[in-house]
Amino acid sequence: MFRDIESRGGILQCLRDGYIQDILSSTLAARISSYHTRKESLLGVNIFANTLESPNWESPHNNIENQQIDMNSTEIIKPVLPCRFAEDFEIFRSSVYEKSKTPGELIVFIANFGKASEYAARMDFSSDFFRLGGFTVVNGNQYEMDTEESLRL
Repeated sequence: MFRDIESRGGILQCLRDGYIQDILSSTLAARISSYHTRKESLLGVNIFANTLESPNWESPHNNIENQQIDMNSTEIIKPVLPCRFAEDFEIFRSSVYEKSKTPGELIVFIANFGKASEYAARMDFSSDFFRLGGFTVVNGNQYEMDTEESLRL
């Protein structure tokens, strides 16, 4: 990458051309996508979220999103904006929190049927999914029964 930047005229020229910003933007989009699809985890955000936490987040680029950097009043370089990977999740949790106004007020009960080895992965996924939205998750007791018996319910 360093050789590529040097071959394009150096860091300043790459910033002027928007090359650095484009690389960072595509990398950011890929990373955020991996968090949204749970290929990567943000502990406390998209897994093991604390539903009793009151959202008090602010975007790191509220005041600079559309600003340009003026270099000696002769050239303008598009800024590289700061980003927090958890920001989308925090915005989502804030909107749910605004609806309920009380942390832990929204409750989801998960009933576990069968053997733990059969439901544990789905229970973990479902629990994290609902916690992400600010719901308190209550996992029920394990209800032992075979598959045919559970289908009759």
